[in-house]
Amino acid sequence: MRIIPIYCKPLLGLLLSACVAVRAAGQATDSLSVSRRIVAAASLAAKEYAIGVAPRGGRVTAPEEVSEARQFLEQARLDVGSLPSAVRAAADADLAALEAMIDRVAPPDSVAQRAGTLIQRIAAAAGGALDPYPQRPASLARGAAVFREQCVQCHGPTGRGRLRPRGPGGDGRSSGSA
Repeated sequence: MRIIPIYCKPLLGLLLSACVAVRAAGQATDSLSVSRRIVAAASLAAKEYAIGVAPRGGRVTAPEEVSEARQFLEQARLDVGSLPSAVRAAADADLAALEAMIDRVAPPDSVAQRAGTLIQRIAAAAGGALDPYPQRPASLARGAAVFREQCVQCHGPTGRGRLRPRGPGGDGRSSGSA
């Protein structure tokens, strides 16, 4: 163990305070990015779920789509800790409720309604509507890279789904993946 001279302790405290202040200043932008990411994930989860479940609920018609919805919500829950503190607990509870609704195969419109409530809460805490459009123009090259990294394993290289030996539709294609 090393002994720090007494005059170094105030300097160390000042340095640590500066680090905390820099992190707090950068948190506003970061929490906005996280807010947008969670809003997008909740919205996509509701849409994927609606594709994979019968309109009245109770029956999964495309398990792959329901699985994607779960993955979006799981990822969103990992990001909740970086949301503004005013909405953190409510957002986590809403995401947990959405996961429970998916587990019990609730009607898609009720899942969409709950996702909408979550989105409104996050938008209010973030200071207004969260612009779903990027500030920079879309990049086809970046989009293609993201598709290869995140989507091709389920949707196939052309976006029309992965072929399986025996698909539910009899055409060998996994149902609902497009």
